[in-house]
Amino acid sequence: MTNELLDFGGSYWKSNRFKYDFQGIHSKGFESIGKFGIGFFSTFMLGEKITITSWKFGEAITNMKTLDFHDGLSSNPILRDPSEEEKSLVIDRGTSITIKIKEDPFSKTGFIGNSQFKDNTLFSLVKYFIPSPNVKITIEELDGNINTIKPNTIADLEFNDFIDHVHIIRKESIDFTGIIDLFKKLNLELFEIRDENRLYGKLAILPQVGNIGLSSTSIVLSNGIRINELGNFAGYIVTDDVISIKRDEFSKLVPYDVLKNWADQQKQFIESSPTKNLYTLRHLGLLLTFNYFDDSLPITLTKKDNNYNFFTIKQFKLYLKNNNEVKFHIEGHTLGGRLPNCDGFIKLSFGFDIKK
Repeated sequence: MTNELLDFGGSYWKSNRFKYDFQGIHSKGFESIGKFGIGFFSTFMLGEKITITSWKFGEAITNMKTLDFHDGLSSNPILRDPSEEEKSLVIDRGTSITIKIKEDPFSKTGFIGNSQFKDNTLFSLVKYFIPSPNVKITIEELDGNINTIKPNTIADLEFNDFIDHVHIIRKESIDFTGIIDLFKKLNLELFEIRDENRLYGKLAILPQVGNIGLSSTSIVLSNGIRINELGNFAGYIVTDDVISIKRDEFSKLVPYDVLKNWADQQKQFIESSPTKNLYTLRHLGLLLTFNYFDDSLPITLTKKDNNYNFFTIKQFKLYLKNNNEVKFHIEGHTLGGRLPNCDGFIKLSFGFDIKK
């Protein structure tokens, strides 16, 4: 508490002290959530009066200590013995952090109100950022209402329950409730992405409804924490390889051959679905990405006199043999963005992109 915690950029998990305290723990597969040694300092974004009470694993309760910050980082913290009330906050070995926040969290500028969740609750905020913790989280609202998020919640959820869990309505934004309800009526499935050793997540390609693309229904998780979203999918992918301090970037997700096995299942589902027509472009994107195609596959559109037709690979090859130049137009998503005078080839947006 008086060394690595206060050392900005320093990490106990990477220190010699940790290696000495827990000899051989790395050989047992231990990996810490902490990576950059700055997480604790984010608490000062919420307030300047902060109290940390910690009971270290393997030590007697008499060694429990409390660290007080009375003026943020402007003055030195004070290390002392905890009060009985502070001891009660640490049920077992672990740490309790209490923050006196700067302003009303439910106001427009407060950390709850500023998040713009429709029900304006702490529960929605916590569940949004930590949809699948590895421990139970209990949230008590100001009115005394208590909710919990169970550990590893999403692993066992089917499509409809998963959508209900991760999709949270925000104020002053497009309400996708009607589209979400439509998806839930289509009997969609989440397909596992896994190999013999690991489950990387579950995903489903969403059918296309109008020109709307959803990202709130598919998430990338690291240790149960939301770090990013995936457009036009439902489901989740887990990654341990977070590379940015903001924890929103990662260097890799899923090996291509593992994802190919998932694509086999997704392809069969789409092609046997009574609503296959809703998948047209995303189905084509799936076929292109995973090499399920021949020269009969449509890869672009042609437009003439405001009429659109698919153009196959075979047709396009023939066109290139007879023409020295080809031009593609990009049209807007709305009717107002569709230019009537851009007859020719129209670039397709497949709504599906996998980077090897």
